[in-house]
Amino acid sequence: MYTHVIFIVLYNQKLVNISYQPISWGKKMATMKDVARLAGVSHGTVSNVLNGSKSVSSDKIKRVEQAVAELGYKPNVLARNLKTSRTGRIEVVLPDITNVAYAKIFEEINRRAVERGYSAYLRICADVPDREINILERALMMGADGVILLTCQPGNTDFFNRLIEGGLPVVFIHHKVTGDRMNNVCMDARATVTASIRDQIDAGFHRIAIVAGPQEYSFEVECVDAYFNAMQKTKKYIDTSYVETVNSNRESAMRAAIRLMELENPPQIIYTTDRILSEGVACALAIAAKPGLIKPKVITLDAEEWTKAKSEKDNVVLLPYSQMARTAFDMLEETVLTDDKRGGRSISVPCTKSMGLAAARCHDIGVFRKIKILTQNSPACHTINSLAADFKRSTGIDIELLQVPYNLLLSEILKGVPLGEYDVFVMDLPWMKELVLGGYMQDLSEYYPDYQALARMFSEDVLREHCFFGDRLYALPFSHTVQLLFYRKDLFEQIKNKRLFYERYKKELRVPETWEEFNRVARFFTRKFNLESETVYGTTLGAMHASGAVCEFLPRLWAAGGSVFEDGKAVIDSEQCVAALTQYIESFNYASTESPVHWWDEQVQLFAQGDAAMMAMYSDHATPLEDRNISCVVGKVGFTLLPGNVSVLGGWSVAVNPYSDKKSDAFEFAKWTASESLIMPNAMLGRIIPYRFVFESSELHNLNPWYRTLPSAFACTKRRAIPRNSKGEGVSEALLEQIIANAVHAVLKKKMTPKEALKDAAKKLNEAIK
Repeated sequence: MYTHVIFIVLYNQKLVNISYQPISWGKKMATMKDVARLAGVSHGTVSNVLNGSKSVSSDKIKRVEQAVAELGYKPNVLARNLKTSRTGRIEVVLPDITNVAYAKIFEEINRRAVERGYSAYLRICADVPDREINILERALMMGADGVILLTCQPGNTDFFNRLIEGGLPVVFIHHKVTGDRMNNVCMDARATVTASIRDQIDAGFHRIAIVAGPQEYSFEVECVDAYFNAMQKTKKYIDTSYVETVNSNRESAMRAAIRLMELENPPQIIYTTDRILSEGVACALAIAAKPGLIKPKVITLDAEEWTKAKSEKDNVVLLPYSQMARTAFDMLEETVLTDDKRGGRSISVPCTKSMGLAAARCHDIGVFRKIKILTQNSPACHTINSLAADFKRSTGIDIELLQVPYNLLLSEILKGVPLGEYDVFVMDLPWMKELVLGGYMQDLSEYYPDYQALARMFSEDVLREHCFFGDRLYALPFSHTVQLLFYRKDLFEQIKNKRLFYERYKKELRVPETWEEFNRVARFFTRKFNLESETVYGTTLGAMHASGAVCEFLPRLWAAGGSVFEDGKAVIDSEQCVAALTQYIESFNYASTESPVHWWDEQVQLFAQGDAAMMAMYSDHATPLEDRNISCVVGKVGFTLLPGNVSVLGGWSVAVNPYSDKKSDAFEFAKWTASESLIMPNAMLGRIIPYRFVFESSELHNLNPWYRTLPSAFACTKRRAIPRNSKGEGVSEALLEQIIANAVHAVLKKKMTPKEALKDAAKKLNEAIK
């Protein structure tokens, strides 16, 4: 097909040339009418199929899909956007992205935008007001849904008001803009900066300087205020020559640092308010430091990069740039969706001083001491071996590691700990009650008495389940894991599957929210029951070992309103529990016939190779799903809470053996396993340390996107606890698991009905707690 394009050239508004030429556009683009004609259906039917309407038969869906594929038809997204008056376009205007903190802002906004169905476009103004104005005017003209702006001209409120009046929602980030209609998201760094400076003063440093950016920016003003506040609170003489305010570039910071080094008493510490300024200061120190004097230590307010070495991290005050960016996007989206033109809200994102559990540094490493560690044989525990050299280098303590299978670990703890065979052991969270009451765990309260420091690092849920029994500290977090429902989001989103599911069940295909719905969806995606299913199985199951069956059965039991014990008596044979077991047994029809002898590893393997549509699994075992060397479903995996929103408590803590003669060294190891500096290396190797800020980490979301769901899922967990017996003695968790698992397998093998099996289980559980 050819069309003629006319070129008109103007010079000083005078016509100087007119030309035309034919341009080949290639094959004609298919239209919806072409699809309808080829499929033998109406234009409306094609529209309904493409939009997922329920009123179309599966036969017509197939014909339309075949026609779409044959013609290569592409829906006109621009036309759709014009009809809805939304472009899905978010403009992000930043001074630059050479500043790592600013790059992190865009990274977070872009991730949020993709998740919510928007496209984020980065615009760089280079701190030039006219360029910023041009970018914003163009965003208004092109119909952007909104703008997130780190402005270089916070005083230009008249211009910003005109933008908002013109219908362009704007959220100002990091640099506050005053005005009744201005939406601002900033962070309050005063307390964090003040605390950091006071720490340096407490460490013996008294000559402290600060190099800050332009004082028309609210963040820079707050940092200087924090500096003066810290100095006043410690009753130190304030020398204003130690305070430098500069332009936002390396060159200005370099000149400021040279001036500081020319003082009669040069500073011992120089704070800088961002990475760019610190680079300029570092350059100055390399050339201007006086001979014979120790160079000042440079401390930077920054967004941390996990790849930094430990020594570099010591010189960084972490600020929540990522959280600020997410908050800004959420505010903008709310404004866009509600068409709220009023604005006028300001959110201040708090900063929390980083107080990680760092192992003590050993400066005189001679003969290495050695401690013995007992762990599960799992990916999370394998990290100890991989990173052990860091512990040895840091503390002068060597380790001897014994890894045993999960089903043998509890018995090994019960046998080996009293004999002093191990100094440290890793334990599953549900075992804590039994181990504490049995005297198998050292009370660590005297080793780490600062509860407030722990509360700043870990949530109340984590402290309660990972660390404390009653009001005493017995362990530190080792690995955070929660049961989630993983599913093939590409299959759930397919129009064909939605249509076929509705035709079959008269219900919408969605990620199941109940276990009854789970079985229905699993059946639909099982090829034995649906020849058009792209997966062989609707779900994976793993009933091997006692824990496998128990961890799959109990969420169904609790969701049905059942309980294992009530008022000190086993009630697992109630109607709700029988119904839950019947439902669980049905699920085996939609899974591999090997499921009764599968463990979690086999489940993950089946799901990763694309053989199953759903999988209930602990998050730390799901790491292979995002490994392209193992998985063929990378990028296709969705995740959510289990149906019924209740799951079996999981996770691991590290404890010290009270019978060890090396308790201090053992506690150093426990601190090291939870040390903040090793968060990312551990995560890369499959172990998540549940610090508060970890679940907001961009890098971790890149690694495994389901990490952000863990806190809400963890809040929905329940213990599989067994009451004490009539003598007040703890009863083994392993016994509880074995009795319940035997009931499940008796039904699977058709030796008993669900009612008979649970009646027998209730009898045995009651005998155990006599």
